[in-house]
Amino acid sequence: MRLSFVVAAAVLALPAHCLRVRVRPSLRRRLFAPEASGADAPLRVAPDPTPGSTTALNAVTEGPIPTYEKPAYEQPKQLSKFMRPVARLGVALFMIGAAGGMPLVVAPFYILEKLRFISKVRRESWCLKAVCHWVRLLSPLAFNIRLTGRMPKDDDGLLVWSSNHVSNFDFFTILASASKMCRERSKWPRVIYWQGLESNPLFKLFGRSCGMVPVAMENTGSGNQNVYDASSFRKMYTAGIGALNEGWDLAILPEGQLNPRPEEGLQQIYPGPHSFSKRAGAKLQLVGIWGTEHIWKAGTASPAPTARDVHLHLWEPIAYESPDAFVDGFTRRIEPFGLTGKVPPE
Repeated sequence: MRLSFVVAAAVLALPAHCLRVRVRPSLRRRLFAPEASGADAPLRVAPDPTPGSTTALNAVTEGPIPTYEKPAYEQPKQLSKFMRPVARLGVALFMIGAAGGMPLVVAPFYILEKLRFISKVRRESWCLKAVCHWVRLLSPLAFNIRLTGRMPKDDDGLLVWSSNHVSNFDFFTILASASKMCRERSKWPRVIYWQGLESNPLFKLFGRSCGMVPVAMENTGSGNQNVYDASSFRKMYTAGIGALNEGWDLAILPEGQLNPRPEEGLQQIYPGPHSFSKRAGAKLQLVGIWGTEHIWKAGTASPAPTARDVHLHLWEPIAYESPDAFVDGFTRRIEPFGLTGKVPPE
C-alpha cells in the first residue's frame, strides 16, 4: 500500500511555490514607476524599474492590516478508525487512476496537433479540460466536494485566481472542481508552478500539455522563505502577463507555498496577484479551500485521510485598488473560511 502512495504522490503534486522570494540587493528593482502616493500607491517603488523584478511581486504592503477576530479552528467530520483504512485505499486508487490515466487522456490531443487539425493553444485548452473531467470522474473514491459561491462568467473579464494552500491534495480538489467553477468561462486559468516538479516526467507532461507557467526555485521546504532564480522569475512574470494579454486567466498562491500549520490561519500574504491584476486590468477571483489537510497533511510523505469532506467557496470577482486592499480582503475572507469551512459575513 505504501508503495502505491509513494508512486502516485511522485506523479502529481500541487504546483505550489510561487511568490515568496529572497533576492540579492543588486536585484532589488521595481516593475512599476510611481503612479500614486499614500494608501493608493500600487507598490513601494524605487528608481530604475526592471520589468519582471522579483520584488515587484513581493513588496511589503504599506501600513498595518486592520485587525479582526480570528475564529477558532474547526475540523470536518472525522472518520471512524474502521473507515480510515477504507478511505486510504480509496485515495490510493484515486491518485493512481488520476496519474496513470493522464497520458491516455492527453494523447489524442497531441495526435490531433501533430496532424495539424488543431493548434497548440487549442490542444492546451482541451488537454486541461480533459484532465479536469477525468479527475472529477474519479474523485468520489477519495473525497466529497462541496462547491459554493458565485461561479465566474465570461462577462467578468480577465481573472487572477488566488487561494489558500493547506495540503498537497489541494491540486486534486481544484482539478475535480474546475469543470464546475469554470463552466461559464471560455478560457480556464494557467497555473504558475514550481519547475522542480518537472523532474517527474508525468507532472512535466501535465504542465506542458496544459500550458502552465513554471518558475525555478530552490527546494526550501514548507514554512521557509522561497528562493528563486531571478532570470526564471522574470520569464515567469512575462509569461503570466502574456497569458493574461491572450485572454487566459492566471492562478497564483499569495502565500507562496504550502501552509504547514493551517490550524493557525494563513501564512504571510504577498501582493503578487494584485501586481498581475493591476498590470493586465484583471479582477481577483478568491477561492477558499477547507478540509484537504485532513486527507493529506503537510509534511507527510503520503495521504492518511481522517476525513472526506472538502469545501470550496468562490467569492464574486473584485478589483482591489491597492496591495493593502488585496491583502486585507484576502485575509478577511480566506482565513476565516480556511479555519472553519464557513463563509464569513461581509
